[in-house]
Amino acid sequence: MCLGDVYDPFNTTDRNSDIIQKIANSAHDFDSFESRIYHVSGRWLILVSIGDETRLYPDASGLRPAFYSKLAGDLWVGSQPGLLSEFLDLRPNHDLVARFLPHPHSTSWPGSVTPYEDVAQLWPNHFLDLNTGVPTRFWPMAPIETLDIETCAATNVEYLSNIMCAVAERGPLYLWLTGGYDSRVLFAASKKLHGQMNFCVFDYLKSASYDTSIARKLAKKSGRPIQVVRPKSTPKEFWQLLETNSGGMAIDPGNFTKIAFVDYPADSFHITGTAGEVGRCFYYKNGVRPAALDSKTLCRLAYYDGNPVAEQVFAAWLKEIEESVPPSFGIDPLDLFYWEHRLGAWLGVQCLANDTFLDSIVPFNCRAIFESMLGVGVEYRKEPYLLFRKMCEIGYPEVLDEPFNWTRRWQLEQQFLSMFPWRLRNWVIGLRSSYLGMNYH
Repeated sequence: MCLGDVYDPFNTTDRNSDIIQKIANSAHDFDSFESRIYHVSGRWLILVSIGDETRLYPDASGLRPAFYSKLAGDLWVGSQPGLLSEFLDLRPNHDLVARFLPHPHSTSWPGSVTPYEDVAQLWPNHFLDLNTGVPTRFWPMAPIETLDIETCAATNVEYLSNIMCAVAERGPLYLWLTGGYDSRVLFAASKKLHGQMNFCVFDYLKSASYDTSIARKLAKKSGRPIQVVRPKSTPKEFWQLLETNSGGMAIDPGNFTKIAFVDYPADSFHITGTAGEVGRCFYYKNGVRPAALDSKTLCRLAYYDGNPVAEQVFAAWLKEIEESVPPSFGIDPLDLFYWEHRLGAWLGVQCLANDTFLDSIVPFNCRAIFESMLGVGVEYRKEPYLLFRKMCEIGYPEVLDEPFNWTRRWQLEQQFLSMFPWRLRNWVIGLRSSYLGMNYH
């Protein structure tokens, strides 16, 4: 049984039921099932029963989150922790909250931890045994294949193109552009769909001017207009709904932008470039990883420096990695850390919050794409991200005419702003955001 949406890049006209039926027909044991979900994308949870064992599998990045609790010997699973808390009469873990919130923390709770008593979140690359309630890693179980940059780039452009074609079979598409690499790759890979796509870009007080200007130029290449979206005043009822539907775990300061999605058709699909960072050495952009990797280092890299809750979670994760993912597998722990923590904890809950208003589509969310990118040498995945430039070149060479995350105008703006104290700059932004009814917190 599949909860959510699944897309098959090899059969773009198949619907959920078609794909799941094919998987079920060819999966005679759990190993064969895991190999069958290797190529599919989407946001889903799949329940699999074989013999007397039943497992719950998440999509590649855990973007259809699953939260679980063992109460009086029974296992309960829910789409968000607040639902479990209400149904099972659980309470927030006030001691945990008091230890976590006062210390530096990023835009999500760390890893599998939630602010609720006895409720945990399922990590990506782990299944949940529904007989025992124990999460178990199922990927990686073997060394990944080493690939050259040309093969990887060509394969992934085809995957991404077909995934977006599969989504287009089910409803209208909105591609959200920026001045960066990930959305540029999706723009290039979706070239044959441009005639039927809608293009959007966020323009708000803290966004870089190059995002809007570059997005405009890219959309112009497609011959389609672009919607420049400026978030509007956010009513209190909106925040209450967002809080309820995410169990209070959506703590990203960019949540104020979600009010913009209220105006879009209910049957539309919104495509973002998130998750592409798995292939871009996110926590070691220069390609040089820290000499020693411990929980304190992970906290520093992920913006939880000195947070005792995060340190404990990341220490346990590192121990599991040391025991189950040996160096011979060819996967850098920092890449896997971004995949499992940043995508599973932050992006998963963000998608959960988005579900209140829209269907989020993350084409990169495919295990075959992630593994192929990680199979390419670090020299192509670090700055200036030659692998992503190669994908753009293969999909739509003209998109390389525009710079990445930079314009001359933006550079001059930064030089001008640097003349003023940062406290003054933040005060002006806060004053303007308050006047416009925005709330960055």
